[in-house]
Amino acid sequence: LAPIPQPITIVEPTIAAPSPDMFKALQTMGNKMTSIENKLTLPNKPYQAPYQQNQ
Repeated sequence: LAPIPQPITIVEPTIAAPSPDMFKALQTMGNKMTSIENKLTLPNKPYQAPYQQNQ
């Protein structure tokens, strides 16, 4: 059973501790995806000014 967790242990640190640039990129992607989801779930209101100003 010992050799099986090793690949998981190698992959985890890169995901658990991303670089600040990567973290900002992930945050920007998340914000873009959130705004896209807002436009898809609310087709009658494509422009959500108050929501984007609060973020």
